[in-house]
Amino acid sequence: MILLRWLKPVYDWILDLLIKVGGRGWSYQLIVILAEKSGIDLLTLAYKQLGILNGGTFEHSGEEYVVANVLPEYVMTEDPAFFDVGAHVGGYSKMLKRYYPSSVIHAFEPNPKVFKKLQAAFDDSEVKCNKLGLGSANKSRVLYRFVDNDKSELSSSNAEAITNLDGYSGKIEKVPFRTTTLDHYCTKHVVSRIDFLKIDVEGGELDVIRGASKLISKGKIRLIQFEFNEHNLFNRVILKDFFDVLREYDIFRVKKDCLIPLKKYSTRDEIFCYQNLLAVRRTKSRDSR
Repeated sequence: MILLRWLKPVYDWILDLLIKVGGRGWSYQLIVILAEKSGIDLLTLAYKQLGILNGGTFEHSGEEYVVANVLPEYVMTEDPAFFDVGAHVGGYSKMLKRYYPSSVIHAFEPNPKVFKKLQAAFDDSEVKCNKLGLGSANKSRVLYRFVDNDKSELSSSNAEAITNLDGYSGKIEKVPFRTTTLDHYCTKHVVSRIDFLKIDVEGGELDVIRGASKLISKGKIRLIQFEFNEHNLFNRVILKDFFDVLREYDIFRVKKDCLIPLKKYSTRDEIFCYQNLLAVRRTKSRDSR
């Protein structure tokens, strides 16, 4: 890395010279040649620069950047209310607790097998764990999961998605579960505001947001982070749908160390690959950070 930092001025000088002498066409050809010689996939590289396909740890995906650097600009209370929807085994909730020890966290995980691990990770005073799904209505639904693959704790309410995307094979079982709406849950549990709502539910993110229409219309949810990926394609959900339901929010794509503003909807941003998006209620959003 030290060598690369030392060589960067040299690269910059060469590129500037090529642009001056032969125009941008030369620099473009040089980039293509270097990529081919180095075996670099330029499309993947471009995606990563845009905050797409940066999975792995919370740090690498930028999710920790949001918690550590963005939330402090908006969380003004000593006991903020955080909702972890699609909590899995509790990793994200643990990160929230690390940065905000006095926060009140409501975690949701409908997969019974995974919920047991989530519940075992916390006591009731730390995180309110709910074996429950969130969606656009109070109703019964079905989760699809693999029976014979203990390595996979992934599940989906869309059978087509789990068989085509998750890379596993074998017998699939149906697990019934109940969903409620955020509006109903917050009324029942007397939750007056949500400072930060994180949603990772394998393509069902839009449904969760639609179930919070009253909270959103009253300005009770400040920030919403949601995942957007291939699962949305199988659920017939596009990015424009989020822009339509979050009209009072500015939307940013999350990177490891910054937010990239999506200032207005563009079909160019309809990329069905792993990414996290952050919706910030417009009263205090900025164009860039």
